[in-house]
Amino acid sequence: MKKIILPLLIFITLLNLLSAGPSKVKNKNLTVKAKKEGLLITKKHDPLFTRITIHVEGPQGENFSISTDNKNNTFLYPFVKEGSSYNVYLVMMDKNWGNWTKSPQVTITAQGGLGDLSLSVPEYHYDSKNCKVIFDKYNFTSPIEALSPLYSGNIYWKFQDGKIDYSQSDWGFYSFQDNQLSLESVYDSIAGKTFALHLQATLEYKGLNYILDLFHNKNNPFKDNHLVKSIELQDGVLNSLYRPEYSDYKIYASPEKVSLKIETLEGIKDYTLDFSQASKQTLEVICADQKEILTFERPLAEYIEFQGKKYTQVFYDDFQGNDLDLSKWRRAREEERQPDMENHGFWSNECSYLDGKGNLVIDAKVDQSGRKLSGAIESQGIFEQSHGYYEVKFKCDNSSGLWYAFWLMGHNDVEHIGNGAVDGAEIDVFELVPNEENQGPGYFNSTIHWDAYGPEHKNKSAPGIKVAPDFYDQWHIAQFIWGQTSYDFYLDGELLWSMDASKNDEEGYGGMCQKKNWIIISSEFGSWGGPFQAEYFPSKMLIDYVKVGKES
Repeated sequence: MKKIILPLLIFITLLNLLSAGPSKVKNKNLTVKAKKEGLLITKKHDPLFTRITIHVEGPQGENFSISTDNKNNTFLYPFVKEGSSYNVYLVMMDKNWGNWTKSPQVTITAQGGLGDLSLSVPEYHYDSKNCKVIFDKYNFTSPIEALSPLYSGNIYWKFQDGKIDYSQSDWGFYSFQDNQLSLESVYDSIAGKTFALHLQATLEYKGLNYILDLFHNKNNPFKDNHLVKSIELQDGVLNSLYRPEYSDYKIYASPEKVSLKIETLEGIKDYTLDFSQASKQTLEVICADQKEILTFERPLAEYIEFQGKKYTQVFYDDFQGNDLDLSKWRRAREEERQPDMENHGFWSNECSYLDGKGNLVIDAKVDQSGRKLSGAIESQGIFEQSHGYYEVKFKCDNSSGLWYAFWLMGHNDVEHIGNGAVDGAEIDVFELVPNEENQGPGYFNSTIHWDAYGPEHKNKSAPGIKVAPDFYDQWHIAQFIWGQTSYDFYLDGELLWSMDASKNDEEGYGGMCQKKNWIIISSEFGSWGGPFQAEYFPSKMLIDYVKVGKES
């Protein structure tokens, strides 16, 4: 008898809660209350869980997600329609990023809200010849800003007075007409696997993020027939990315040379990938008259080890391809440089580019009008860090009248005067002067600058070293450790000097800089680089890679 009464009491209790107003329903992990402003959601969770998402399912099949963490517990979800019922539940992942747990579902009827945020289910068709999924006719009716990560880029939606502003978008396959959006989503080879499409947008509202499922076809997945049927990895672990938002394959825990077996309609063939020169490799697989290009990536090591210490890698670029990666760098502002020096020049965007062979080129030349032009790239506003490990592999031409530099620039301006280098400094990891007039064939030097660049400016240089003429025929690696009390400079693994910055006084280096700096790679004209001699130009510095780690 007890077995029958208990479930009945639970059912009656839930029924009463749903019929009451304002309604409130809860379970072990979740409480939802219907208010005039929307659904007030309160979550609870075991502290073992780290990634938690609140899902709200609407009456028309809408599926919204609220991105959360394990600290914020109360959320107002305003995008509901009065009288409509919504299902709410939590999805939680443990700290090891392994196991998912889904809470019981709460169903509640909205008492108010700000109206539906409605997106029509788009019309679409599949262009099998060009491997394209084409979506049409998105209708947007709610005046809200939306940022949509649509796999190939970002579409920024801003609704104002019934019009859409998409000026900040950077996704190539879209067009707008009135309040409608047409999209083309292009996917590469997926090795014959069936894939489901899942398109999302993220809405920002009062500091909270809401993820919308714009469209998915999980009940009717597209099928695409490819030449490649399967890929078997013999060395390491292959993560085959069948999801359409990716176009390549990642290989983990592998040696530099990796053996593959690729199965096509004609049978199985052996292939070898060599990652010793580049982190990405492509294979051209041919079967009869068909050809398929596969891209493989060997992700970077998670850690950098140097001088017996381990650093977590946080930045890397090996300058593959033909275009500078603008998610990591930007070209420095075009401007006149070193105007107080003879034979000075200008930074020009045309003097920083990739050579297509895995190198960044920082060029220096004289244009037809006689202007001296050189290049510079920087990570300001993209990647900035203070203490840590910095490494660059470089090779320079032997020239005269300029210098090459790898340096870390911070907010060393008039607002940061009076506290030494502690609250702002320029750190020249190296300046290489190929033909400094008073130093012979080459001079390799490092300097710390602080207290801005006016009357209060201070700097101290480490004792530089002379380099031999054959220095320019070889690749070299500069390593720099920004420690807690000292700056340590290395060239090709050999310690050149250690600067004690533990004290902010005239004997020290202005104290240890505690502010974040960005990276600059540049070359500059000026008399400090020796007498200008036109026969040396154009002159280039090549950068093979840059890597940065932070203390683990």
